[in-house]
Amino acid sequence: MDRVTKHSGDPSSTSSIALQEAQKLVQGLLEGSPSFTKLMKSTHVRGSFWLSLPANFCERYLSKCDQKIDLEDEAGQTYQVTYLTKNHAFSGGWRGFVQAHKLSKGDVLIFQQIMPLKFKVIIVRGNDHEEAEGGEEEKDDDEEEALTLLNLSSSEQGLEEEEPAAAAVTLFQTDLRDCDVYDKLPEHLRIKYYELCSSQNKLLHQYLKGKENSIYAAGMIAGVTAVSDSIRSSNLSTPLDRLKDWDRQLEGFEHLGMEVSFIRDRLHRLTSLADNPNREEGSTRIREAISERDIVIDKVVEMNKAIDSLNKEIKRLQDKEMKDRLNYVR
Repeated sequence: MDRVTKHSGDPSSTSSIALQEAQKLVQGLLEGSPSFTKLMKSTHVRGSFWLSLPANFCERYLSKCDQKIDLEDEAGQTYQVTYLTKNHAFSGGWRGFVQAHKLSKGDVLIFQQIMPLKFKVIIVRGNDHEEAEGGEEEKDDDEEEALTLLNLSSSEQGLEEEEPAAAAVTLFQTDLRDCDVYDKLPEHLRIKYYELCSSQNKLLHQYLKGKENSIYAAGMIAGVTAVSDSIRSSNLSTPLDRLKDWDRQLEGFEHLGMEVSFIRDRLHRLTSLADNPNREEGSTRIREAISERDIVIDKVVEMNKAIDSLNKEIKRLQDKEMKDRLNYVR
């Protein structure tokens, strides 16, 4: 059953009261079960529905690869979410959990790890739900970011602020998760596009013409991601025509406003190596050297066989000589 905190009507006190209530509940959790507590923010319960987790908890208790994780509520109902290890976050499936439990900004959730890939979730309501759904925002985003999160394990019996590195979110990350196009991308494209944006610390579609059409923008992102994947998997043996075709595609995306210059730079370096007139000459000489080496190896093998044969003959003659001497003495 959800816990609902009572407050004096001052919206600014709601979150801190919920955190205090969560702290009391954490003290009674089963000893030996790691746990952490999260204060729900706007991006956790609407828009991108993305829940970042404490980095130190993830490093210590969760898998080093992406996994499906079960969340069990207090009624025993189980919901499956996708854990992204690189981002230390719940993504796919989190929306369903939020909507099923009508979570709001200011609610506090206690996550108790009862199995390696399963959490028991206790919900502490930050305010009355009618007020939460129909009322105005309690705090602006700057104040909300200042509220600390409980981050407790079985061996920690006090409040610990989330690590600065885990709490800090770059501007492009916030923009990416809040923009409409993010919800139009499949899970695997979200991850790949996130990695591309991370490498430049900005949104690649920030200046895309017509980005207001989220479906169109998602298509452009999918195209850029596909070309980037192809370039990553290519090498010097990739046909030159294919490399030039990828560059033409990227040039088209660039004219439309996509930030792909860093991908084109990488492609141009690869193309210059592949188009080097001395490369074929070098490859030919390498093949010739390998062939010569193999011939020498074959000769060495034959010489070793001949040496073995001579050694055996020498041994046979020595044994015969010794035998003849013994017979003469007798």
